[in-house]
Amino acid sequence: MVVVEVEENKPYIMINPEIIKREGNQQDVEGCLSVPNQWGITDRPMKVTVRYTGLDGKEHTVSGSELAARAFCHELDHLEGILFTDHAIRMLDPDEVEA
Repeated sequence: MVVVEVEENKPYIMINPEIIKREGNQQDVEGCLSVPNQWGITDRPMKVTVRYTGLDGKEHTVSGSELAARAFCHELDHLEGILFTDHAIRMLDPDEVEA
C-alpha cells in the first residue's frame, strides 16, 4: 500500500497498485526521505496510469503527468525495494541542489 499526495488534501491511497501505462519521458531532480540529503537526476515517464484497489475495496485507475507521474513511479518503486538512487542517471553534489 502507498499513499501519494501531489495536490494538497487529495491523497491517493493505493492497495496493490500497478502501473499499466507509461508515456513519454522526463528527467528531473529527485530525492527521498529514505536517502536523506542526497539528490539525483532520474529518468521517469512523463505520464503514467495506475490501477489499484482503494480503501472502498473497489478497483480504480488514475493517470498523472509530470510531477504526479514522477511521484507515482517513485512510491510504487518502494514496494519493490527500489530507491530513486537505483534510477539515478547522475547523483548531484550538494552545491548543485537549490535550497
